[in-house]
Parts: sequence; C-alpha cells; structure tokens
Amino acid sequence: MRYSKLLTVVALACVSAASFAQAPASKGEKGGGDAKAEKTKKNKTDPVTAEEKDAATRRTERLFGSDEPLEFTLTADFKATFKSRDTLSIKTQKATLTVKDSSGTAVAIPIEIAPRGHFRLRSDVCNFPPIRLIFSDSGKKGTPFGGQKSLKLGTHCNQKDKEYAEIPVREYAAYETLNMLTDWSYKARLAKVTYVQAGDEKDAVTKYGLLIEDESDMAKRNGGRIFTVRGGTFADMDPQQTATISVFAYYLGNTDWSLYSLHNIRLVITGDRYVPVPYDFDWSGVVYARYAKPDPRLGIPTVQDRLYRGPCLTPNDLAPVLAKYNEHRQDIKAMYAKLPLDDGYRRRAMDYIEDFYHVIGDQRQVKRELIESCAGRASS
Repeated sequence: MRYSKLLTVVALACVSAASFAQAPASKGEKGGGDAKAEKTKKNKTDPVTAEEKDAATRRTERLFGSDEPLEFTLTADFKATFKSRDTLSIKTQKATLTVKDSSGTAVAIPIEIAPRGHFRLRSDVCNFPPIRLIFSDSGKKGTPFGGQKSLKLGTHCNQKDKEYAEIPVREYAAYETLNMLTDWSYKARLAKVTYVQAGDEKDAVTKYGLLIEDESDMAKRNGGRIFTVRGGTFADMDPQQTATISVFAYYLGNTDWSLYSLHNIRLVITGDRYVPVPYDFDWSGVVYARYAKPDPRLGIPTVQDRLYRGPCLTPNDLAPVLAKYNEHRQDIKAMYAKLPLDDGYRRRAMDYIEDFYHVIGDQRQVKRELIESCAGRASS
C-alpha cells in the first residue's frame, strides 16, 4: 500500500523494512522492523486555515525573530525534577520563569517543567538534562512567550563541564544553517538562562540554553500539520526536501536519524505532500559532543566520519541543493564567527565544514560520497 493512501484508511499497512534500507537506528531508537499501525485520527489532515498559519507565524516571530540570546530566570526544585527520569512516567514540577516584557518590566510566569530526552536523560550522561517548559494560559501576555504552550529547552547537560556547556550553542548553529537552506526547519534561539534552585537562591548559575520552536507551529506556518504515522520511504516524501535534509545530514556528519522510524524526524503533511523535517543534532560530527558515538553497525569509527544515508540522487537532483550551500557559504562562516564559542572549537568546526565544501566542489568526490554511496535507498 502506498504511503500516500494513508489518508483513506484507519491504520497504516506495514511496510517491509527491506523497502527502506536505511542504516540501523541508534541512540536508543526502537527502529528496524515494521512500524506498528497508528490510527489516523491522531493526525489532523484538514487544510491549515489562514488564521492558524498567521497565529503560528506571529508566535514564532515573537520568540524566535531575534538573533540575540533571550535572557530569563528559571526557578524550580531541580533536584526533585531530575529525580524523575522514567520517560514512561515523567512527573512535572512547578516552576517560575521570569522574563522582561515588551516594556522592559520583569514578569514572573508560573509554569511547569519536566526533564526530557533519551540519551541525555540518563543520569550518568547529564546531571542537568534537557527540559520541557509547559505554560498555562495566563501570565505570558506581552512577553516573548506569549501564546506558547510547550517548548523544548536544550541545557548545558553537566553543571561543571565547560565543553558540555557549549553544546547548546554548537547545536544552535546547526539549526540556523538549516534555516538558511529551507523554510521547512525548526526555528531556534539561544537563551541565557539563570537557573535558581528553589529555597537556595545563592546557588544560582547562568548558562546558555537552546529554545526550539513548537512542532505544531513549525508545521502550521508552512501550511501543514504534523503527521505521526511511521513506515514511510524516501520515495513517499517530497523529493526536494528529502534531498535537502539528506545532504544536510552529510554536511553535519549526522547519522542519528531515520525516516522510516521517524527518529529525530518529524513529518509535515500539506495537501498530498509529506515533508520530513529533522531535529536534534547533538550527535553530529560538527557538534562533536564527547558522548556521541556512531552505531557500530554503520562501519564508521567516529561521528566526524561522514556517511551519506539519503536516497539515490542524480547530479541534476543534487545541483540545486549544493548550489544552496555555495550560496550561503559566507553566511555560515559569519554566523560561526559571531557565536559565543571557544576559539579552538570554532576553528575545528570551520575546518570540518570546509572539508564538506571540498567534497561538493569536486565532482569525483560528489559521485563517490553522495551518489554511489546511496546503496539503492530510494526504492520503495
């Protein structure tokens, strides 16, 4: 059964894993094998109205329209919050987010928070894991968080590790680069977050964090809706976007994704198009987190060893995608130059990115790295 026929059925027919020969899942993904049937009633497929699109765009612009890090204070019982790390029974904790409104007045917003993630949720990896910010309907008016319901906040992971503290900034650069290449991407914004342990205000610490756009808003401002049914193949997807994100994964040195399993991928449906949008880039070579290891079944020794895992593309398919990278080469350099990064990492990151440009500037390497290495993954 073709993926495009999903709208007419109650459940997804199983698709053979052989029809989607992407490399194995990693970082705790339950990939491989057939996807379980998911009821389409969980996926609204009616067209996005102009009002919905405009509202989502306004919310996104309000929070993500500035390149300046957003400063705010988060006060909570973090010790109690991080005791609950079971993804099947996450408990929320009350917190207060204090941020300046449009007049410059500090506003205290009552919210709830919860730890989130998979690998970084492990206590042996992060003693300060990523957080979900959960807003009520009140208290946000006039602030950058107006209209928001729930947001992901990437954190510094480890309280006393300077390198880990930089990971949100490194990952922000990946989101910003994808924004240059396609509108079908999550907006992101750096934040300077002061974390205050409730009852122990003297122990406050300020770190860079990473705010990620709500997935529903990302979809709606592009005229679509999130679609959660798994089991699709490259051939089912919008070809231009699929080529764009596949080359982007190669650019990043990111193998930690799976279209079939929707691992670090969200699908957006708009009309009869299925558009894949990637997220979560901390396991990529350009970010180069110390904890990041490639799946051993991929046959690469480190995450900095690039491996193309996208569909089979022709030189004509690749030409407009690679042209986008060349168009934004100086923009990418300028972005890295102004970000608050360690100079040693900045040089290594730019060398790694220049290696990518060396590949795409040589047709023989393009053929070897991006065309011949696809291993027939475009078939469905």
